[in-house]
Amino acid sequence: MTLARRLQEVLPTITVMHQDDFYLPNSEIPVHAATGYDNWDCAESLDWPRFTQSIQHFRAHAKLPDYKVTEQPGTHGLPLDELTKAKGKELLAAQGFLIDGQINPLRILVVEGFLLHHDPEILKLFNSLIMLTTESDTLEKRRNSRPGGYSTTDGWWTEPADYFEKIVWPYYLKYQKMGNEYINRFPRLQLDSTESTVDQLVLDTLAYLTPKLTQCASSMD
Repeated sequence: MTLARRLQEVLPTITVMHQDDFYLPNSEIPVHAATGYDNWDCAESLDWPRFTQSIQHFRAHAKLPDYKVTEQPGTHGLPLDELTKAKGKELLAAQGFLIDGQINPLRILVVEGFLLHHDPEILKLFNSLIMLTTESDTLEKRRNSRPGGYSTTDGWWTEPADYFEKIVWPYYLKYQKMGNEYINRFPRLQLDSTESTVDQLVLDTLAYLTPKLTQCASSMD
């Protein structure tokens, strides 16, 4: 989420779509057999038809359909520093995506989420793929820094104390392994976010995406 929002600061033509907005209602979330907890980290917890339809709607109309957004205020960090913004715009200019200070008006959809690389049918929806990886301790620390619980499509969910150990990390590893099986068919940029700053991740992402965006814009002229 943080990376997607920071990219918007350099490329305001980006629309961000959050996978968290496509969970099933609380009452339909699968139960983890071993713990009895609601399992929000399995593929079956998401409304994939609505997810797919929303991407298709953007392709057709250059905007997302109306739906409830569950993003909590103040959950995506500090803004980029001005030097990073300037470097980002230099990357855009070098590829012809920014000319005389004007950014190409191409509308861009950035889909962010925890579960986007595990299924080839989902991977086919995207023009470019980026995976952020990290270590268990770092992921747990970031997760624990969030306040209280999570806003859902129809209420609120409070995470059990051992949810990360029992569900988050095991499912993270499971779906990462599944995604790696498709890496040759669906090439991607993989970035380790353990030590990298958000500013560096933004620049690495722009360096990867800008040539693709310029090519896409040229094909539409």
